[in-house]
Amino acid sequence: MMVNHPRSGAPCKISPRGASMIMRKVKDQPRTTRQDLVNDLKRAGTTVSKKTISNTLRRHGLKSCSARKVPLLKPAHVQARLKFANDHLDDPEEEWEKVMWSDETKIELFGLNSTRHVWRKKKDEYNPKNTIPTVKHGGGNIILWGCFSAKGTGRLHRIEGRMDGAMYREILANNLLPSVRALKMGRGWVFQHDNDPKHTARATKEWLCKKHLKVLEWPSQSPDLNPIENLWRELKVRIAQRQPQNLKDLEKLERRMADAGSKESGPIGGVEFTNTELENNKSNTMVEEGSTPLRRMEISVAEAEKRTGKNTVNMQETFTVYLIETRPIDAITEGHNTASDSLWRRYSEFEILRNYLLVTYPFIVVPPLPEKRAEFVWHKLSADNMDPDFVERRRVGLENFLHRVASHSVLSNDKILYHFLTEEHGWKEVVYETGFQAKADSRIKALSATFRVKNPDKRFTEMKHYSDELQSLTSQLLRVRARVADRLYGVYKVHGNYGRVFSEWSAIEKEMGDGLQSAGHHMDAYAASVDDILEEEERYADQLKEYLFYAEALRAVCRKHELTQYELETASSDLISKKQQREELATGMVRTFSFKGMSNKLFGQETPEQREAKLHLLEEQIVQGEETVKEKTVECEEYVKGAWVDMQRFKEQKDRDLREALIGYAVMQISMCKKGIQVWTNAKECFHKM
Repeated sequence: MMVNHPRSGAPCKISPRGASMIMRKVKDQPRTTRQDLVNDLKRAGTTVSKKTISNTLRRHGLKSCSARKVPLLKPAHVQARLKFANDHLDDPEEEWEKVMWSDETKIELFGLNSTRHVWRKKKDEYNPKNTIPTVKHGGGNIILWGCFSAKGTGRLHRIEGRMDGAMYREILANNLLPSVRALKMGRGWVFQHDNDPKHTARATKEWLCKKHLKVLEWPSQSPDLNPIENLWRELKVRIAQRQPQNLKDLEKLERRMADAGSKESGPIGGVEFTNTELENNKSNTMVEEGSTPLRRMEISVAEAEKRTGKNTVNMQETFTVYLIETRPIDAITEGHNTASDSLWRRYSEFEILRNYLLVTYPFIVVPPLPEKRAEFVWHKLSADNMDPDFVERRRVGLENFLHRVASHSVLSNDKILYHFLTEEHGWKEVVYETGFQAKADSRIKALSATFRVKNPDKRFTEMKHYSDELQSLTSQLLRVRARVADRLYGVYKVHGNYGRVFSEWSAIEKEMGDGLQSAGHHMDAYAASVDDILEEEERYADQLKEYLFYAEALRAVCRKHELTQYELETASSDLISKKQQREELATGMVRTFSFKGMSNKLFGQETPEQREAKLHLLEEQIVQGEETVKEKTVECEEYVKGAWVDMQRFKEQKDRDLREALIGYAVMQISMCKKGIQVWTNAKECFHKM
């Protein structure tokens, strides 16, 4: 029987001793090149090619790979990273959704820095010998600052020149805060940045403290922990796909991405570019879409500040002023870092602006101002109008008021509004020169029209009743919510008592100590989360309060219609009376029990000359009365037309906003209940382990 034995083939050019030598060399120095190994074997008396070296190394389980780049870590860095991981090990997902991540990066014109290859086995990519230690911004041509959160991406800003602390604070003021407002992060959000000296400078820390920004503690030399690195990688890949040929092309790409970030349209780097856009990088500004100030400029109420001064009677008073910042959007979209115009306004000046709008545009449902003093508060909230939390909520409400007004198709074109946003001094004189205070209808006159109008418009009557119901139901809902908040706060604090009991109990137990301590930790974390939950609830409550105050604005439109209708009916009644008097004078027939009949009985008949003069006077009065009736009819019709259109707009806005607010509130409640279930599930597992 014949058996086919394995053929030996060509003899191996590298002896086992030579193979062991090159394996030792590669193990000690993974970055050794094939040419280095060829030279080593040649000195030992063996001549081979680089191909033979590759085959030998592969037979021993090694392959050539790019060296992984990892942060250069010292023992102190390792300890800090470990502490950070332990501190946040049990943080729920909702906590990370509140973080606004930020970082700087460099985009290089001609690809990445030189790539180094190493010889390693499959799972040894992070062995220190197989990595290249890195520090941030090792080379490149354009430096960018960006931010993002779970709700979306913020602005992308190009850093010109060398960034210092002052420039960094300006970047945060012009990009971070608007990004937070655009993404509707709400209160309680957390800002993350690394430990760059510019970030940790004392002036920067003071600025962050002044803005009441909560900063996430971050371990040094830990860019790999920041999820924004994934976003930067996607950005660089997309830019590399466009293959910019020079710095000008790269700058065009950067401006295009910055435009996309300022318009809040998708992720950083998520913009598809065409060749035409690369050649003609002219961004479309929002002016083309409309001419309202909100589309021509970015409006924000950036901060509030407490001040002390003297009032009109020369008495000392403490008040709050709000910083209004405006910046042209066309400058933003063109990539210019234009400084924003800013001015300070008191709450009373916002009231003057709204009163002016109410008088000048009575047919419009004018957006309301936030409450001047806290209403529907629960026991933990302060009713003091100087309380920092209340002032912050009012700042957000004032910003929302300006956005509502500036986005309205009619109100936004008012010159007084533009002066309010841009002229710090002399604004009051301009608005008082309009005489709007004298044009305001008295409440007694409006109340009289309500009861004396004979033919009210059914649609406006129904809308007035609807506004009453909206105000009543919304106020009841807010009262119930305040009582529920009190009860919920008590429930969470009971969990805090549980945590304290379990922690103290664990100190006297040996076998059950660990389980009790873990259960106490879960209870403490659950109790501490109530503050953030109720803060988020306050945000939804403020949205409901806005429409509580909107109800009064809606009633004001209906009252103005009643007054207009009453004036029309009064003018028509006067005209009918004058025509009846003319008819009596012309025919000589006077009713016996009329005033004219009684005067004739007492003083005798009028002479023909007197009758002719009175008839001529009545003719003139009738002509004037007919003109008045025509004017009042046209005025009433125009008012009804304009008011009805705006009330329908308001109704659509209300349905959309309240639906969004109530859905968000329901989702928050579901998340809160799930978190409670998870806490007790974790506590149950701790008890089972005892």
